[in-house]
Amino acid sequence: MANCIGSVLLKPAHSTSDAELAAVMATNLGTAFSILRASAKAMTRAGALGGSIVLCSSAVSRHGLANHEAIAAAKGAVAALSLSAAATYAPQNVRVNCVSPGLTRTPMTARITGNAAALKASTEMHALKRIGEPGDVARAMAFLLSPENAFITGQNLGVDGGLGSLRPR
Repeated sequence: MANCIGSVLLKPAHSTSDAELAAVMATNLGTAFSILRASAKAMTRAGALGGSIVLCSSAVSRHGLANHEAIAAAKGAVAALSLSAAATYAPQNVRVNCVSPGLTRTPMTARITGNAAALKASTEMHALKRIGEPGDVARAMAFLLSPENAFITGQNLGVDGGLGSLRPR
């Protein structure tokens, strides 16, 4: 099971309303928790063989970026959720992992990727000097979901062109 939902709210904390914060948390953490709960129930039923769950966090939860407080908090919570769930469900052969993408070209990010200046600034923040494509994230999720990688659990894989761990030159 893969949870690929997300949202974008680029505002400093002092300008973020309670309603906006609640919506970001519900969209990101709430859906991840719901997917985890339903999947874990199915994968741990008597006779079930286990399974694999991949949740989607974000590089912004691993690397401080201005005006990302709400989304960083929500996606950081998703990463923490995946770790705790990995520990909880490992005895039932359910693997739980997480991917943390950097900026990825999707309809949701079109406001950023469709603006030449914003795209240039974002590209420069990634050590590989490009933003992600949906296939980059999908291949990482497929890797973690694959039964061929059944010894991987409790991991948070950055699919972020180095954004979460490297400083570009």
